This record gives sequence, C-alpha cells and structure tokens, in this order.
Amino acid sequence: MNPASKRSRLLHRLTGLQTSNITSTEQVVEISENNETLSREKTNDEKEEAKSVSETLVKSSKIDEEEITKQLKKKLSDGKLQDANNDGVVDESDVEVVKEQI
Repeated sequence: MNPASKRSRLLHRLTGLQTSNITSTEQVVEISENNETLSREKTNDEKEEAKSVSETLVKSSKIDEEEITKQLKKKLSDGKLQDANNDGVVDESDVEVVKEQI
C-alpha cells in the first residue's frame, strides 16, 4: 500500500469516513476538534518549515567529495587505508580508487 493510501485510510478512521481533497502543495488538511476535515492554505510559517526540511533533506543526500577526500587522506596518513588498487603500495592512488568506488 502506498503512503498516500495509508494516510487516506488513517484520515477515514479519524474522521468517520469524511474526506477532504487538496489540489496543491500549498494546502494542508486539518482535523477539527469535532472531527471534521478541513483543507486550507499553508501559513507562511508552514511554508518556511517545509522549505527548510526540503533543503535539509537535499543537503544531507549530497556527497561532499572534498570531505570524502579529506577523510580518506587522514586514513592514509594514520596508516588505516587499505590497498584499494592491489598494487602492493598504499598511497594517494588508493585514495582516488576508493573515491571512485563511493
């Protein structure tokens, strides 16, 4: 079952089978104190929060190549990097091989 179907079933259970449709990402659905579903436009605070969450998710999904290089070079200098290219020598070329694998 997809997430939208799960949310729909949850709303049906919470609201006694009442439904409410939203047609825009700028809208939200609320359940009132008397269990009525209401759709409304997002507040500016809700829009900002959604934007912040979205930016955080995108940022956390990006690979920072400079940070990876830094960490691999530290492992090399600490003697903790393995011979990734099987040439019998652990050196900068192993850093590049590991970066390509990532």
